[in-house]
Amino acid sequence: MASKTPLVAAKNREVIKHSKYDLIAVNEKSSFVPFVMETFGGFGGEALNFLKQISRCHSELTPTPSPTGAFKTLVSRALSVCLQRGNALVQSYGCRHARMHAGVQVGFALP
Repeated sequence: MASKTPLVAAKNREVIKHSKYDLIAVNEKSSFVPFVMETFGGFGGEALNFLKQISRCHSELTPTPSPTGAFKTLVSRALSVCLQRGNALVQSYGCRHARMHAGVQVGFALP
């Protein structure tokens, strides 16, 4: 069962994105990396590899030394916060939409 397999949704989405964008990337003489995160914060395999690559480039090009993996940690934490903020916005919109259709006044009333 797919729901019991970790990151299967991310892997499926990577496959879909490859089928949609690989040919475009070839025509543009560039590379394509599907960057996929699952709703609860799991990173797809290709996203993790991409983060490792840019982290390595950062450590090679930065003039000041930093601990190994510090850049990758910083970026992955920032992306996780953005993802959860987006999740909260979707949930908030869904709640407001449901209340509106149920005839409940949307907003907050003062006591």
